[in-house]
Amino acid sequence: MRLAISVAIAGLLCFSTYVSAQPNKELQERCGKRAAEAFAREYSPPVLDTDDEQTLFNYENHHSAGLNKCFFLEIAMSYERKLCDCSTSTTTRSTEPS
Repeated sequence: MRLAISVAIAGLLCFSTYVSAQPNKELQERCGKRAAEAFAREYSPPVLDTDDEQTLFNYENHHSAGLNKCFFLEIAMSYERKLCDCSTSTTTRSTEPS
């Protein structure tokens, strides 16, 4: 009987850990909306065109269930027209207030 109770308790602990680690769909959607708003506010229009180069901006977002934070990956691709050189840079930051 004690073995059955111990196995049941261990199963419940494992299940609750598994459920709490799963990403919440509502939080993922909220993260996506906040990232889209931040991108639109900071990178509108998403293309910076000058005589010497063109820079394209994009983003990706990710909600971390473990950290309960929304992360925003800023992507910038620059193309220098004269040198035919392309470079990419990325920056990750949280959309949460510090």
